[in-house]
Amino acid sequence: MCEMNRPERLNALNMDLVGDLHEFLDSMMMDELATVVLLCGNGRGFCAGADLKANAGMDGSDAQWDSRVHANQARFSSLISKMRAIPQPIVCAVQGAAAGGGMCLALASDIRIAS
Repeated sequence: MCEMNRPERLNALNMDLVGDLHEFLDSMMMDELATVVLLCGNGRGFCAGADLKANAGMDGSDAQWDSRVHANQARFSSLISKMRAIPQPIVCAVQGAAAGGGMCLALASDIRIAS
């Protein structure tokens, strides 16, 4: 089971959480005993998408800002590809909000159950 655990931010995706999801999926790629993956979010929302406050106050030129946003988007996009590549089916339990990147996580799963 993979539970996003940032309930105070509605499990909004920051780079730490995206990294944790990558690590989890890497471990599933090698796990021959796991037959299914359950993806869920802790708290009242599944995932509110990108954590916009995580980048608030970052200094730099527009070019540096664009470069960071592009790198973050590439890291997230590769997460979706990795979800599709693991051998186990992914069941996504969507409770509450699934916006932006959260909707992408839900749609990249094999089965979605929403409440």
